This record gives sequence, structure tokens and C-alpha cells, in this order.
Amino acid sequence: MAILTKTVYELIPEGIYAARIVAMDDDEGQFGPQIRFTFALGEGRELTAWASQTLSARSKLGIWVTALLGALPDKLDTSTLVGILCRVKTEVVMKPDGTEFSRVVAVLPARKAPPPQPVAELDDADLF
Repeated sequence: MAILTKTVYELIPEGIYAARIVAMDDDEGQFGPQIRFTFALGEGRELTAWASQTLSARSKLGIWVTALLGALPDKLDTSTLVGILCRVKTEVVMKPDGTEFSRVVAVLPARKAPPPQPVAELDDADLF
């Protein structure tokens, strides 16, 4: 007989979060083969999202991959996406039974570091 521990799902408020892809797995969904993304948000929080395995400019997978890589490749090894930093946009959705869950509605590129600010010109006297 197995001993099971209750799983508690944390509702992530709607917003845009810094994330890292920590897993990419093949899955079978209601509408056919899927890719399951697992995003780590920090503080032990994770979100899971699915996309069909259709790699095109108009598919969810294609749009997300373009955001992650900057362009849509002709072929994609999904394992190369693991470890990539990005941002995820979430929304809270209510199921017909009244329970709520967090859903990833967009994957966005990670924010780039701001460009360095110019430094006022210094002469040698300022350095020594």
C-alpha cells in the first residue's frame, strides 16, 4: 500500500514574472502530442504550461520559441531550451467547479541589462 502526500497548488497572481525553463517534456494531451514546459519562478514556485508540438510562426510553440531564441529555427531540439531565462505572463482562470488556477498566457524574452551609462570625462588627476 502506498503512502501519499497531499499536493497543494499555489495560485500565482496575474502578472509578469522572471522565470527559467527547468524542464521540457513530451506529453499527450486532449488535442494530440504536446510539449510540457516547466518554469521556475524562484522561491520554490513553478508553473507548468503546454503547447502543441507544431513548430510554426503562428503556433503557440513557435511564438514562445521565437521569444526565447529571437528567431524561429527550422528544427528544434527542445532540450536546448532548458536553462533559458525568460519572463512569463500569467492569468488566473476559474474552472466550472469554481476552483482557480494560474495559466501561462505568454512567454517573453528575458529583460536585457540596461546599457552602460556614460561616465563624465576624467583627467589623470582624478585617478590618482
